[in-house]
Amino acid sequence: MSKLKSYPGFRRYLNNQLVDLNYLTRRKCKANPWFYALSFFICISHFIKLTIQLILNEVNSLSYFIGDITLVAGPSKKQLTLIYFGWYFAGFLGTLNLLRSQYTPKLQKWVHVGIIFENLSNEIHPYSGLPTSFHRHFRRIVLSLFYGAGLGAFLLCFPSYSIYPKQFIVNLIVWNMITTAAGLTILGNVANFGPLYAFQVFLYGKQMTDEKIDLSNQLASKDNQNIKKLTSIVYQSTKSSTLKMKQILEGYHFWSSHNAAFFMAAFNAQSIILYLVFFVEIPGFLRIALIILGFISWFSGLSVHFFLGAYGQQKILQHCSGIRRALYHNISNRMKLRIVNYLEHIENRHFFCIFGALQYSLHHFILVVLENTANLLLLIAALRR
Repeated sequence: MSKLKSYPGFRRYLNNQLVDLNYLTRRKCKANPWFYALSFFICISHFIKLTIQLILNEVNSLSYFIGDITLVAGPSKKQLTLIYFGWYFAGFLGTLNLLRSQYTPKLQKWVHVGIIFENLSNEIHPYSGLPTSFHRHFRRIVLSLFYGAGLGAFLLCFPSYSIYPKQFIVNLIVWNMITTAAGLTILGNVANFGPLYAFQVFLYGKQMTDEKIDLSNQLASKDNQNIKKLTSIVYQSTKSSTLKMKQILEGYHFWSSHNAAFFMAAFNAQSIILYLVFFVEIPGFLRIALIILGFISWFSGLSVHFFLGAYGQQKILQHCSGIRRALYHNISNRMKLRIVNYLEHIENRHFFCIFGALQYSLHHFILVVLENTANLLLLIAALRR
């Protein structure tokens, strides 16, 4: 995977979602500056708008002037504003991470996943082992979800048209456009990278599986029973797998920042949604919308990443078990010491995490679920007082 340094198909894919990165192609033409200028403008303008909404205690002409779409929530508009604030903050962090990656080489090591958008002329993709038709469908489905969610952001403002005074309808229309652009910014700069991360982990898992199978087959071959040959086979396997795991760690600098922003926004939204859905009288259409949003937040930001991390970690541990079995073969004592050192460094290391400590594992997924449950129980206890 590291031999291919240019990903024109990947760059086109991101361009379709309002993201441009100049290091995806060998010819490093400048990225379109308006991608980032527009994204930062949208996020900052919404920060100002949402701050004003949080400060205002009563609905007045300023609320209508800034196109406050949370007015339909009645007394719960501030909680709804906090949900929006969390997602816009995630969008800002995602945009900043992408912009920094343009000038920071260590943030560019994640781009190996771009290989899934190349070499699509073959029937079977040479790197993923999947039919190339799957890759094409993946691209189409993600793009459809992107524009479908953009349409959802556009429709988000529609309930407000029924309560806005006529003199402020123009303001609402303008903010409707800006809100749609903001939704597309968050989707393109943050949420869009969730499916890419999933494919990235799948590719790493496949590489580790291929390493394990290749090592097992070579150790089992009757032609490879010479001590020097067996030692060389095990050495090459540990060297190759070390390089692959180095790729995972190098990509961590980019993915940890992006996934952390996604997690924070989803966790913030989930906590507030639990409160609004279960304990607050809100319009029926808003309750349904929040339930859908809550499910999307839970699935995309609070669960699927943990299952992906558990999958990737399991593939690494399976490869380690194959390396450990090599200790019982006729290899040199020096190689056996190298294997012990290799296993000590790899088996207890978690390669998929955020915040430097929160591991993407089934154990921590259960902790996140328990945290949400505890929040719900605390709300119930507080409301009974």
